[in-house]
Amino acid sequence: MWEHSLSHSPKEAEFNEIGSHIPLFPHSNVSMNPHFMTLVLGLAAQAESALSGTLPPEVAAQTGGDGRRMAQLLIDTLIMLEQKTEGRLEPDEKKLLSDALTTLRFRFVQTGKPA
Repeated sequence: MWEHSLSHSPKEAEFNEIGSHIPLFPHSNVSMNPHFMTLVLGLAAQAESALSGTLPPEVAAQTGGDGRRMAQLLIDTLIMLEQKTEGRLEPDEKKLLSDALTTLRFRFVQTGKPA
């Protein structure tokens, strides 16, 4: 129902229905669904922020200031996304998600508490 309220023209309605792929860079062959890209990059940025210890005050209050706990939740969300979309992603989308997870996993280990 609300999808119609988001579409102001037939071209926008077509985009919303198809989830069209657009070039990320004008002179590049890289293209992917912009909604997927925004979702992955947004979750990855939030996880990185949590690992860096820069949680917003309301999130810090809910997690007891434990950025690693919040980062783990966000990484787990990206893992779930990877599992649920297996075999249905464009190569560029798969690489984006895989690279984001690899980077976050290394950062998570680096920020681990010493034994």
